[in-house]
Amino acid sequence: MSLEFEKKLEAAAQSANEMYIDALNVCKTEVPKLFRFTFRDCSSSPLLNSEETAQFFSFITKLDSVKRMPELQIIKEDGFFRLNNLDQLKQMINELRPVIMNQKDKCNFNRINSFCYRKLSNEDPDQGLCIKVFSETNDDITGVYKSVLDEHAKAVRKLIENSEFDYLYNVVLQHADQERNPIFQKDYASGEINYKIIIHALKIIHIKKLLRFHYSLINQIVFPKMGSL
Repeated sequence: MSLEFEKKLEAAAQSANEMYIDALNVCKTEVPKLFRFTFRDCSSSPLLNSEETAQFFSFITKLDSVKRMPELQIIKEDGFFRLNNLDQLKQMINELRPVIMNQKDKCNFNRINSFCYRKLSNEDPDQGLCIKVFSETNDDITGVYKSVLDEHAKAVRKLIENSEFDYLYNVVLQHADQERNPIFQKDYASGEINYKIIIHALKIIHIKKLLRFHYSLINQIVFPKMGSL
């Protein structure tokens, strides 16, 4: 691998990590390492309606499908270096589109966060699902957990705002955009698009980390356990 190529890869990884650290600055509240959920519902309605069931199956399945950042496979072809597993990175980015970008999608993280907040705030199980969170010493930390979820959702928003996911989804990976097509052509010709894809694949991993507390709660009420596709 050329020294220049190696330096650009290192710079891409550093850029993604710095943005992740910056987003983490909004996460001030800490939750104990060990905690448990309790669920109560004394209403006559199902624990989850059909829309919520579909919503959570999709959310969990999509996050489960993002495992870890694959090792980059750099090959030399016709005198040029290129990524041999670029499709893996593109798949990772595409997999979480409804979770991070499609505001109207049922499994969007903002909708997941809203559901968690409502159920953690409900004090009356006669009105529907009531979720509480307790520490290892049985202290009620429901309020703390709500703050953690809210802060981590804000961190995800901040990371997305400081990224080019919209450009990748709507110009490069899935759609055509007349106004931004010249940018795409320039990035393609220069090879810069490869580094942008690497950076955003790394950000997908970071976003999954930021959503781990939402995942932990939702995963408790999803049956059967689907696993990744």
